[in-house]
Amino acid sequence: MLSWRLQTGSEKAELQELNARLYDYVCRVRELERENLLLEEELRSRLSREDRWAEDQALYAEEARSLRQQLDELNWSTALAEGERDALRRELLELQREGVEAGTARSRLDAELGAQRRELEEALGARAALEALLGRLETERRAPAAPAGRARQLRPAGGRVVEGERAAVRGRGARAGAGAAPRPREPAPGGGRGAAVRAGGRRAAEPGAGVGAAAREAGG
Repeated sequence: MLSWRLQTGSEKAELQELNARLYDYVCRVRELERENLLLEEELRSRLSREDRWAEDQALYAEEARSLRQQLDELNWSTALAEGERDALRRELLELQREGVEAGTARSRLDAELGAQRRELEEALGARAALEALLGRLETERRAPAAPAGRARQLRPAGGRVVEGERAAVRGRGARAGAGAAPRPREPAPGGGRGAAVRAGGRRAAEPGAGVGAAAREAGG
Protein backbone atom coordinates (compact mmCIF):
# COMPACT_ATOMS: atom_id res chain seq x y z
CA MET A 1 0.00 0.00 0.00
CA LEU A 2 2.84 2.33 0.89
CA SER A 3 4.65 1.56 -2.33
CA TRP A 4 1.59 2.41 -4.37
CA ARG A 5 1.33 5.78 -2.70
CA LEU A 6 4.97 6.51 -3.34
CA GLN A 7 4.54 5.52 -6.93
CA THR A 8 1.48 7.67 -7.20
CA GLY A 9 3.30 10.60 -5.68
CA SER A 10 6.13 10.34 -8.17
CA GLU A 11 3.72 10.09 -11.08
CA LYS A 12 1.87 13.12 -9.79
CA ALA A 13 5.09 15.10 -9.71
CA GLU A 14 5.90 13.90 -13.21
CA LEU A 15 2.44 14.84 -14.39
CA GLN A 16 2.81 18.28 -12.87
CA GLU A 17 6.13 18.68 -14.64
CA LEU A 18 4.57 17.54 -17.88
CA ASN A 19 1.70 19.95 -17.41
CA ALA A 20 4.15 22.76 -16.79
CA ARG A 21 6.11 21.82 -19.89
CA LEU A 22 2.91 21.56 -21.91
CA TYR A 23 1.82 24.96 -20.70
CA ASP A 24 5.19 26.43 -21.70
CA TYR A 25 4.89 24.73 -25.07
CA VAL A 26 1.39 26.05 -25.65
CA CYS A 27 2.48 29.52 -24.64
CA ARG A 28 5.43 29.30 -26.98
CA VAL A 29 3.23 28.08 -29.81
CA ARG A 30 0.80 30.93 -29.31
CA GLU A 31 3.69 33.39 -29.20
CA LEU A 32 5.08 31.93 -32.40
CA GLU A 33 1.66 32.17 -34.02
CA ARG A 34 1.43 35.84 -33.07
CA GLU A 35 4.94 36.41 -34.44
CA ASN A 36 3.98 34.53 -37.60
CA LEU A 37 0.94 36.78 -38.03
CA LEU A 38 3.10 39.83 -37.55
CA LEU A 39 5.63 38.54 -40.05
CA GLU A 40 2.92 37.78 -42.58
CA GLU A 41 1.50 41.29 -42.17
CA GLU A 42 4.93 42.81 -42.58
CA LEU A 43 5.55 40.65 -45.64
CA ARG A 44 2.28 41.71 -47.22
CA SER A 45 3.13 45.32 -46.45
CA ARG A 46 6.54 44.97 -48.04
CA LEU A 47 5.09 43.23 -51.06
CA SER A 48 2.55 46.00 -51.41
CA ARG A 49 5.29 48.60 -51.15
CA GLU A 50 7.33 46.75 -53.74
CA ASP A 51 4.34 46.61 -56.07
CA ARG A 52 3.78 50.32 -55.63
CA TRP A 53 7.48 50.94 -56.19
CA ALA A 54 7.36 48.90 -59.40
CA GLU A 55 4.32 50.84 -60.54
CA ASP A 56 6.06 54.08 -59.66
CA GLN A 57 9.15 52.98 -61.58
CA ALA A 58 7.04 52.22 -64.64
CA LEU A 59 5.30 55.58 -64.31
CA TYR A 60 8.63 57.37 -63.91
CA ALA A 61 10.03 55.58 -66.94
CA GLU A 62 7.01 56.60 -69.03
CA GLU A 63 7.34 60.21 -67.89
CA ALA A 64 11.06 60.11 -68.67
CA ARG A 65 10.36 58.84 -72.21
CA SER A 66 7.74 61.55 -72.72
CA LEU A 67 10.10 64.25 -71.47
CA ARG A 68 12.91 62.92 -73.66
CA GLN A 69 10.61 63.02 -76.69
CA GLN A 70 9.58 66.59 -75.87
CA LEU A 71 13.25 67.51 -75.52
CA ASP A 72 14.02 66.05 -78.94
CA GLU A 73 11.12 67.98 -80.47
CA LEU A 74 12.33 71.18 -78.81
CA ASN A 75 15.85 70.61 -80.13
CA TRP A 76 14.46 70.10 -83.64
CA SER A 77 12.31 73.23 -83.37
CA THR A 78 15.31 75.17 -82.08
CA ALA A 79 17.42 74.03 -85.02
CA LEU A 80 14.67 75.08 -87.46
CA ALA A 81 14.29 78.45 -85.74
CA GLU A 82 18.04 79.03 -85.90
CA GLY A 83 18.03 78.22 -89.62
CA GLU A 84 15.17 80.65 -90.22
CA ARG A 85 16.95 83.27 -88.12
CA ASP A 86 20.12 82.94 -90.20
CA ALA A 87 18.09 83.18 -93.42
CA LEU A 88 16.30 86.30 -92.14
CA ARG A 89 19.63 87.82 -91.11
CA ARG A 90 21.03 87.26 -94.59
CA GLU A 91 17.88 88.71 -96.14
CA LEU A 92 18.12 91.73 -93.84
CA LEU A 93 21.75 92.33 -94.83
CA GLU A 94 20.78 92.06 -98.50
CA LEU A 95 17.92 94.52 -98.03
CA GLN A 96 20.23 96.92 -96.19
CA ARG A 97 22.75 96.72 -99.03
CA GLU A 98 20.02 97.32 -101.60
CA GLY A 99 18.75 100.22 -99.48
CA VAL A 100 22.22 101.81 -99.47
CA GLU A 101 22.49 101.34 -103.24
CA ALA A 102 19.00 102.78 -103.72
CA GLY A 103 19.88 105.78 -101.53
CA THR A 104 23.05 106.38 -103.56
CA ALA A 105 21.14 106.09 -106.83
CA ARG A 106 18.44 108.42 -105.52
CA SER A 107 21.02 111.01 -104.50
CA ARG A 108 22.59 110.81 -107.96
CA LEU A 109 19.18 111.10 -109.64
CA ASP A 110 18.24 114.02 -107.38
CA ALA A 111 21.44 115.79 -108.40
CA GLU A 112 20.74 115.13 -112.09
CA LEU A 113 17.13 116.24 -111.66
CA GLY A 114 18.27 119.46 -109.98
CA ALA A 115 20.67 120.15 -112.84
CA GLN A 116 17.95 119.49 -115.40
CA ARG A 117 15.55 121.73 -113.50
CA ARG A 118 18.11 124.53 -113.56
CA GLU A 119 18.59 123.98 -117.29
CA LEU A 120 14.83 124.03 -117.74
CA GLU A 121 14.55 127.30 -115.81
CA GLU A 122 17.30 128.80 -117.94
CA ALA A 123 15.58 127.57 -121.10
CA LEU A 124 12.25 128.98 -119.93
CA GLY A 125 13.95 132.30 -119.18
CA ALA A 126 15.50 132.31 -122.65
CA ARG A 127 12.13 131.46 -124.18
CA ALA A 128 10.46 134.28 -122.27
CA ALA A 129 13.13 136.69 -123.50
CA LEU A 130 12.67 135.46 -127.06
CA GLU A 131 8.89 135.77 -126.81
CA ALA A 132 9.25 139.30 -125.45
CA LEU A 133 11.62 140.18 -128.30
CA LEU A 134 9.21 138.60 -130.79
CA GLY A 135 6.34 140.61 -129.35
CA ARG A 136 8.28 143.83 -129.70
CA LEU A 137 9.24 142.99 -133.26
CA GLU A 138 5.64 142.08 -134.13
CA THR A 139 4.44 145.36 -132.62
CA GLU A 140 6.99 147.33 -134.61
CA ARG A 141 6.11 145.39 -137.78
CA ARG A 142 2.44 146.24 -137.41
CA ALA A 143 3.18 149.94 -136.94
CA PRO A 144 1.60 151.98 -139.86
CA ALA A 145 4.71 153.84 -140.96
CA ALA A 146 7.94 153.04 -139.20
CA PRO A 147 10.89 155.26 -140.14
CA ALA A 148 13.49 153.53 -142.26
CA GLY A 149 16.27 154.64 -139.92
CA ARG A 150 14.47 153.14 -136.94
CA ALA A 151 14.13 149.82 -138.81
CA ARG A 152 17.84 149.87 -139.67
CA GLN A 153 18.70 150.51 -136.00
CA LEU A 154 16.44 147.70 -134.76
CA ARG A 155 17.71 145.13 -137.26
CA PRO A 156 21.30 144.82 -135.96
CA ALA A 157 20.19 144.97 -132.31
CA GLY A 158 17.45 142.39 -132.83
CA GLY A 159 19.80 140.14 -134.76
CA ARG A 160 22.42 140.36 -132.02
CA VAL A 161 19.88 139.53 -129.28
CA VAL A 162 18.51 136.57 -131.19
CA GLU A 163 21.99 135.26 -131.98
CA GLY A 164 23.00 135.72 -128.32
CA GLU A 165 19.97 133.76 -127.11
CA ARG A 166 20.65 131.02 -129.64
CA ALA A 167 24.28 130.76 -128.51
CA ALA A 168 23.19 130.60 -124.85
CA VAL A 169 20.67 127.83 -125.57
CA ARG A 170 23.25 125.84 -127.59
CA GLY A 171 25.80 126.24 -124.75
CA ARG A 172 23.33 124.95 -122.17
CA GLY A 173 22.46 122.00 -124.40
CA ALA A 174 26.17 121.16 -124.80
CA ARG A 175 26.73 121.33 -121.01
CA ALA A 176 23.71 119.09 -120.40
CA GLY A 177 25.02 116.55 -122.92
CA ALA A 178 28.52 116.59 -121.39
CA GLY A 179 27.20 116.21 -117.80
CA ALA A 180 24.93 113.21 -118.62
CA ALA A 181 25.96 109.84 -117.18
CA PRO A 182 27.62 107.45 -119.69
CA ARG A 183 25.30 104.58 -118.80
CA PRO A 184 22.11 104.23 -120.93
CA ARG A 185 18.89 105.30 -119.26
CA GLU A 186 15.51 106.75 -120.03
CA PRO A 187 15.50 110.39 -121.14
CA ALA A 188 14.70 112.68 -118.23
CA PRO A 189 11.45 114.63 -118.36
CA GLY A 190 13.34 117.90 -118.20
CA GLY A 191 15.64 116.91 -121.10
CA GLY A 192 12.85 116.40 -123.62
CA ARG A 193 11.09 119.51 -122.48
CA GLY A 194 14.36 121.49 -122.66
CA ALA A 195 14.89 120.27 -126.24
CA ALA A 196 11.34 121.27 -127.11
CA VAL A 197 11.91 124.66 -125.50
CA ARG A 198 15.17 125.13 -127.44
CA ALA A 199 13.40 124.12 -130.65
CA GLY A 200 10.61 126.56 -129.81
CA GLY A 201 13.22 129.24 -129.15
CA ARG A 202 14.75 128.65 -132.53
CA ARG A 203 11.33 128.75 -134.18
CA ALA A 204 10.51 131.87 -132.23
CA ALA A 205 13.73 133.49 -133.39
CA GLU A 206 12.93 132.91 -137.06
CA PRO A 207 10.09 135.48 -137.24
CA GLY A 208 12.53 138.02 -135.87
CA ALA A 209 14.81 137.40 -138.81
CA GLY A 210 11.83 137.74 -141.15
CA VAL A 211 10.86 140.98 -139.46
CA GLY A 212 14.42 142.24 -139.87
CA ALA A 213 14.30 141.37 -143.58
CA ALA A 214 10.95 143.11 -143.93
CA ALA A 215 12.36 146.15 -142.18
CA ARG A 216 15.33 146.18 -144.55
CA GLU A 217 13.00 146.00 -147.56
CA ALA A 218 10.88 148.82 -146.17
CA GLY A 219 13.99 150.91 -145.59
CA GLY A 220 15.26 150.22 -149.13
